[in-house]
Amino acid sequence: MKYHFRGKEKLLSFGKYPAVALAMARMKCNDTNALIDAGSDPAETRRVAKRLAASPDFFEPVALAWHANRVNGFSPAHADRVLSRLERDVFPVLGKRPIRYIAVPEVLDVIRTVEARGALDNSRRLKQNIGQMFRFAIASG
Repeated sequence: MKYHFRGKEKLLSFGKYPAVALAMARMKCNDTNALIDAGSDPAETRRVAKRLAASPDFFEPVALAWHANRVNGFSPAHADRVLSRLERDVFPVLGKRPIRYIAVPEVLDVIRTVEARGALDNSRRLKQNIGQMFRFAIASG
């Protein structure tokens, strides 16, 4: 489909003919025209949707990716301690939550729960690690 967005001519493909029937292509064309009328670029919308589908959106996969990224700099015992701390205190509360919707008070609740059982050093380390995980998530998109 050829369309114009903000004065530039662009092309958008819905797929090859045998795989995408003509009726389906017409429906997608109508949806695309609705996006253009609403003021958004369909190609950019598709790119963002693809990136969100490919990236881990939940806290636990991001935390595990952060751990895998840092594990070479840790001693094996320290890497195990960090991972067990996360599995015990953080993943049950925040692990299945989308990382973009985790608010500061939720992180503070996790930290205060650890502090309440008297593990002050662990709570401080968890606060540092969670901050590093959020920075890692931002840096990796």
